[in-house]
Amino acid sequence: MPVEGCQIGEGTVIHHPELSNIYNAKIGKECRFGAFVDIGPCEIGDWCNIQARAFIPQGVILRNRVFVGPGVIFCNDKYPPSGGGWKGYPPTEVKNNASIGAGAIILPGLTIGICARIGAGSIVTKDVGDGEEWILNGLSRKSSSTESSSTDLKCQPWRKRWRPTSA
Repeated sequence: MPVEGCQIGEGTVIHHPELSNIYNAKIGKECRFGAFVDIGPCEIGDWCNIQARAFIPQGVILRNRVFVGPGVIFCNDKYPPSGGGWKGYPPTEVKNNASIGAGAIILPGLTIGICARIGAGSIVTKDVGDGEEWILNGLSRKSSSTESSSTDLKCQPWRKRWRPTSA
């Protein structure tokens, strides 16, 4: 399981690269990757945290400061087997400061908004707006009172070390 053909930003750490499969991905600076991740040709922004056993295939764009919990699966084929027909789908985009809980499944072609939160074990079947939460396996959606500015990190206090120094 190699790491090959990738553009990897400065300060990015791949824990146990010998146990991961990462190929042809564009990865930003200061990202963290757990072991056993499977990542295809996709775009990953700066300061992202991808936990162990995540699957991120072609057609996924993660913007900056995205947290992807362990075992998260991004699907790129809504009606398998497609024989490659999934390549016509629009990309799945996860915007700045979004957080996706362990074991969540994200269907293709969706947008997850700024500071959105996806609960562990959720199945996301529709777009999730800025500051919204998707919980109970996608059966319930509610607004969060979180600030949704792309430069405001209040929505993810665990990211304090990357808080902008100037206001």
